[in-house]
Amino acid sequence: MNTKFTRASLMVASVVALTSMAHAATSDSSQDARRAAFEECATAAGLSRPEAGQRPTAPTDEQRQSLDACLKAKGFEPPTRMGGGGGGRPPGPPPDGFGGGGSGVE
Repeated sequence: MNTKFTRASLMVASVVALTSMAHAATSDSSQDARRAAFEECATAAGLSRPEAGQRPTAPTDEQRQSLDACLKAKGFEPPTRMGGGGGGRPPGPPPDGFGGGGSGVE
């Protein structure tokens, strides 16, 4: 057995493990800080959590702008907005070869 190789392997494995643990701890604490900032800014913007079982209401433009400005002032990027609303399937029938029960092969 090559002891130099074994020691080097153990050292590399130790460094990787310690680096991973440090990164995880940093990610957790930065995520906690971001979450705390978001809740503080949301409250300041007049947003509140919905009651259990209720759907949240969309923020007004003023509330959204206030939330974004507050988060930026605290050093965080505001959340990105997904899509333009609606969601669901695109309008119209599926393209040829998709759906319709056939094999799609002609």
